[in-house]
Amino acid sequence: MITPTRGAASEAPAQVEASAQVTIGIDVGGSKVYAGLVDAAGVVLAETWAITPDPGEGPGVVEEVLTAAVRELRSDHPGLAVRAVGVGAAGLVDSCRGV
Repeated sequence: MITPTRGAASEAPAQVEASAQVTIGIDVGGSKVYAGLVDAAGVVLAETWAITPDPGEGPGVVEEVLTAAVRELRSDHPGLAVRAVGVGAAGLVDSCRGV
């Protein structure tokens, strides 16, 4: 479900200290969910994305995509300490309807 993007950015963590603290930023958009592993200087070290699920699939589906993105970035870079995860989404959230 999560499709990593490959290239120079995804190889950068090899140059980062193993004890480096990083954050994960997630953007939930209308067509895709984009997640990036970011260092203290704001450099994107790795990224991944998935198609945004249809809200009709239920409230837990988006949560599963977000969780999978975080797990993927952490497992691909186990030596880096994730300090925080931030999520941004446009629009209103209605947890009763799952949107």
